[in-house]
Amino acid sequence: MNTIDQVQNAIAEVESKIADVNQQIKDKQHEIDSFEYSCTDDEYDEFLDEIEGSITVAGMELQASDILKSCDPVAYRCGKGDFESNYDLDNCEDYNDLKDELESLEDQLSDLENDLDELNDELKSLENDE
Repeated sequence: MNTIDQVQNAIAEVESKIADVNQQIKDKQHEIDSFEYSCTDDEYDEFLDEIEGSITVAGMELQASDILKSCDPVAYRCGKGDFESNYDLDNCEDYNDLKDELESLEDQLSDLENDLDELNDELKSLENDE
């Protein structure tokens, strides 16, 4: 059987862990809120080529991405920026990893809060027995 001091120490330890996990949750949420998708040129080229297909000029088959990149690099960069800013983040593995980490932290917090409730109940019981 635990003493009141032991339970109080355990409560302080769990409260400290809760504060730490709360800070981690806050930091992770900030990462999620400020997440910006960034794609490679190859990813954007694939998107353009999928949408526009190939173009035949003087019997040569050229990819839309190559033409845009060569003929108007500013339009290419602007289009890539638009593509990145409108990208569905639910399709981004890095973003989903952050969300999974946040969920794990929230589960950890819930477990710690349950532990704290049990310790507080134990403390009340010990104090009533005195």
